[in-house]
Amino acid sequence: MRFVQRGEIRSFPRCTNLIQAFEMYRYPDPKGDIQSELPLKDGTSDHWIDALGEFFINRFPVRKSSCGVA
Repeated sequence: MRFVQRGEIRSFPRCTNLIQAFEMYRYPDPKGDIQSELPLKDGTSDHWIDALGEFFINRFPVRKSSCGVA
């Protein structure tokens, strides 16, 4: 999963919907010093990002260490 940590997620040029979803994915403007961790959802482009997230969650599950900390 080091490619994710290094920011090396790439897509094929023909994956136009995924590329568009990456370009349109946004978070709301901060209010004062507080930045929301919840992205803006438009019901269309965010579907692709959610699906990609589900892939990573299922492909690379977080494993707990012997001391119970992930």
